[in-house]
Amino acid sequence: MLKKLVRYGNSNALVIDKAILELLNIGEGSVVKLSTDGKSIVITPQETVEQESVQDSVTSEEIMHQNAANQVFANDKAGPELEKKKAAYIALLKKQSELLQSACNNSEYVKEMQTNLLESNGDYTVLAEKNKKTQQKYLPDLDALQKDIAELSGTTQEEFNQQKEKFTKLFSESLFRDVMFKLGQIIQQPDYIHEKQLLIDKFEGDQSSKEFTEAFNQLNYKYCPELKELHSKFPKSDCSIK
Repeated sequence: MLKKLVRYGNSNALVIDKAILELLNIGEGSVVKLSTDGKSIVITPQETVEQESVQDSVTSEEIMHQNAANQVFANDKAGPELEKKKAAYIALLKKQSELLQSACNNSEYVKEMQTNLLESNGDYTVLAEKNKKTQQKYLPDLDALQKDIAELSGTTQEEFNQQKEKFTKLFSESLFRDVMFKLGQIIQQPDYIHEKQLLIDKFEGDQSSKEFTEAFNQLNYKYCPELKELHSKFPKSDCSIK
């Protein structure tokens, strides 16, 4: 079998057929060892490996946080101070995600949020009030954390509240639920996983660039066209309110 290397950014990519991956019992996320004798490249699956030796890629969540920081501070002057602000902002987003994830692992919280959605009958004002009470009950630190995020991004309290209302209304729409369901399926598809990894490799060391953000969005739009419509409805000034 002859394969042709494909130029991707400053690197070259080798696409491995699914049949070979299955034969070697490897796939997305598998750890492999690269070696060469000067003439040939040998790729060997590794069942056990020291964690620190694995060259891992950034996660989709990290990319999302980086994209949010790029958008929020798009008009700031480049330099050490900007990078410091971005790092602090991303740290807050990560903490917010961890809080929300911990809640999503709580069956009582999930059940109550689902009940809120059903009882609101599509009225986002009612849904917002119900969700606020639920979050205060299960996530007492979330409101203060989101205020810190808003303050760092330069958003006033009034703007923060307006954005939160817009997101709550958006999240109550069937489009949002349909897109989230479809994305949950897409991100497990081998073709999507492969293209995402190639994209990350192309922008090696520069996943924070606007060019990467645009390319990553276009990849998602390719597999989920409905996501583009959903993005067009998002408040433009902030992506941090979940």
